Amino acid sequence: MLRPILILNIAWMNHYQGATGDTPKGSFGFILKGLGTPNEVFNFLPYRGRCYGYASMRDGRVNIERLGAKRGAEFIDDVLVIWTATQPGVGNVIVGWYDGARVFAKFKVRPQTRKVGSEEFYYSTVAPANVCRLLSLDERVFPVERHKKHYPGTAAAFFPEGVSPKRWVDSIRHFVATGVIQPNVSDGHKGPNRPGRGRSVDPKYRLKVENAAINHVTAHYEKLRYIVTSYEKDNRGWDLEAKHGRATLKLEVKGLSGNDPIVEVTPNEYRAIKSHLHRSSYRLCIVTNALAMACTRFRRHRVRCFNGTGGGSWRGGSLRASSSLKRYV
Repeated sequence: MLRPILILNIAWMNHYQGATGDTPKGSFGFILKGLGTPNEVFNFLPYRGRCYGYASMRDGRVNIERLGAKRGAEFIDDVLVIWTATQPGVGNVIVGWYDGARVFAKFKVRPQTRKVGSEEFYYSTVAPANVCRLLSLDERVFPVERHKKHYPGTAAAFFPEGVSPKRWVDSIRHFVATGVIQPNVSDGHKGPNRPGRGRSVDPKYRLKVENAAINHVTAHYEKLRYIVTSYEKDNRGWDLEAKHGRATLKLEVKGLSGNDPIVEVTPNEYRAIKSHLHRSSYRLCIVTNALAMACTRFRRHRVRCFNGTGGGSWRGGSLRASSSLKRYV
């Protein structure tokens, strides 16, 4: 049986693990008027193996009967909670989900919150941390139409099943299950564009690893409906460009045959990494086990893409390294 879906709209943030260095953005009244810290700042900060999620609702209630709960029930289990937010200058997109959450009819006080002044924080849904997924900034490209009939409106909570087109609801489930955005919800991209990727494979092992890594990174972004173009022969300081709407990412790809994500960059790549012109759009994509097949159970490839931050460090997944070095660990 499919889990009922609840869509909750929240402020835009990068990490949702506290407001320090990650200012919430949005047109919500409490943000515009400076009335306090939005409770959703902790939505993806686990506490004792669980994530506690919040979305602002006027009366502090969720109509869980629309999710299948019995009248008067305190909560309902096994709900797919989809978190959306409006990316500045882009629009409303899916930013993450809790896949199998408990949703409460009334707000509850969040346990052991890092308090900001005398504020108390609340939540309306909770789930094990291992079923909670926050998308990276590059992955936040699933568009959510708002203020249109049969789609979310001004309310923070929306119940799409039985209201929205089934095709759209199914595409959300497909995205959660596979990470792939189906063409019917894309922003108009007709399909991938990969000039230069049809060249023959060099028999040398190193080139096989590099080509495999390029293919994995290309597939990673194409499944998110980016248009990926190769510039490997142009000596730009990056291998690929990925375009989605008005965003263009510059992808430098490093392929490795083993598990250790240790790479070196060329002087040209290093200049591009250090450049203030490219910093926000540059991604260092490291593919470990590049030659392993995706279906291999005990040894599979892994794509990790790292982006530069304003503070001069590089972040991505669990990896962080100083951008003052030419080696990234």
